Amino acid sequence: MNMAIIGILIGIIGIIVTILIVVIPSIYKKIRKKNALYEIIWRKSSKLKLNELLGIRGDPKHGFHKYYFQRKEDKLIQKEIEDNKNILIIGNPLAGKSRAMYHSLITLKKPYYVIVPKLVDINLEDFRIPFRFTFWRKRVIVFDDLNKFADKQNFLHLLQEFIKINTIIIASCRSGPEYEKLCVKMEKELLVFDNTIKIPKVSGDQGIEIAQQVGINMPERFDGNIGSLFINLDAMKDRYKKCGHIEKGIMRSIKRLYYGGIYKEREIFSITKIKILCKTKEEIDKQNYEWIELLKGLQTKGFIIKNQKDDIWIEEVYIDFVVEEEISRLDNFNDLMDIFIKDPEVLIKLGIKACGTAKISVQMKEYILIAIKSFKKVLKFRTPDRFPMDYARTQYNLGNAYWTLAAVKDKEQNSQLAINACQETLRFYTPDGFPLQYARTQHNLGIAYRTLAEVKDKAQNCELAVKACQDALKVFTPDRFPMQHAETQNNLKVVQRTFAEVEDNSET
Repeated sequence: MNMAIIGILIGIIGIIVTILIVVIPSIYKKIRKKNALYEIIWRKSSKLKLNELLGIRGDPKHGFHKYYFQRKEDKLIQKEIEDNKNILIIGNPLAGKSRAMYHSLITLKKPYYVIVPKLVDINLEDFRIPFRFTFWRKRVIVFDDLNKFADKQNFLHLLQEFIKINTIIIASCRSGPEYEKLCVKMEKELLVFDNTIKIPKVSGDQGIEIAQQVGINMPERFDGNIGSLFINLDAMKDRYKKCGHIEKGIMRSIKRLYYGGIYKEREIFSITKIKILCKTKEEIDKQNYEWIELLKGLQTKGFIIKNQKDDIWIEEVYIDFVVEEEISRLDNFNDLMDIFIKDPEVLIKLGIKACGTAKISVQMKEYILIAIKSFKKVLKFRTPDRFPMDYARTQYNLGNAYWTLAAVKDKEQNSQLAINACQETLRFYTPDGFPLQYARTQHNLGIAYRTLAEVKDKAQNCELAVKACQDALKVFTPDRFPMQHAETQNNLKVVQRTFAEVEDNSET
């Protein structure tokens, strides 16, 4: 072969190898990022598997049974999906919300393509909606426990991006405090749901019939929630009462972490943090081999599942209804803050959880003060020189906490502190580098100036509030961010009316 041809071939091969070296890691990185955000990516609804939607709860060892009791609400859910309606399904714990969503999806007349996000914070730089080849088929996004998603960072951005591409939303939420909190947290966003469907309890006679059909014993005290036929809470409560003080101490420690929001995704708890809490609060100090046996015992009794990593999973209703000891939530926040004083990841979770709890608590001021204290401690670790983006996010959370506090205490002082935090955040969230975070911070800055205008320098602070809102609207355009645009526009109109009143008064 001519040497010139050989040289050309070698050159071509070299170019191909170079391209592959550059492209393959990039593709792998994108896949990894997608897998970090989604449980299921555009799966055909008829092909959904139980554990993909229900997780560990789809395992027969943990209360799942293939038998399904159909209710009139199932047909309604299915009809709403087929009519392209967004649905929010609410009901008691163990009412069957998740199973109703799953059953409706797998029995649709025509299959849809389903995507299920993971219950994690969203990094806006990494967020992408996965490409879908079958663009002609209708799409559904599923949020099981929407209230938990609402607590995740940048969740509203994810929700809005899927709304833009006409994705049908199916979500669930516990009725009671969780739903009340959701209504406060997502007051405007909940308007995207065309219907809210409540899953009712089943009657005692229906419970007996179901128990007979599946061959299980009817619980002595049946509460009407169908899941309690398969997860016998009475039996688990009796089992818990028979546990030794060490096992109870471990379960109490898990409950403390749960109340503080210190867990991953869906009730996955760090064994290391459980050990720290047990030692500090329960005076349980054991060797590693002893811990192995203790956790094995709790797993044998059906309370937990030990994962391969340093964590365990526990069914949420066990934390709520089986571990019966009362724990003061306010005291628990303060205790956890003291115990994990050097752990910024725990502190930020505590602050966010305290802010969320404040929205539905009569002790709002106390919870917000805990959140502020927690965020301020985080800033000792997340310094602007070493961790600039973490520092900016913490300042953003601190600003939110201060203007929430301004509504109930020291309006002038806390509004000014909120303004200071927002301005500090804007040192890092620039309109070019982080446009969405920049706009959100400007929106919050506008609210803080508006609040300050109620007690000090009305004209000057109204003017500053107007400018902040207008800066936010440069990013929050009606086509790209309709919900944020509407909210900021509403805030702007309120400020402009106040400003106009000030000018009228000055002229007279």
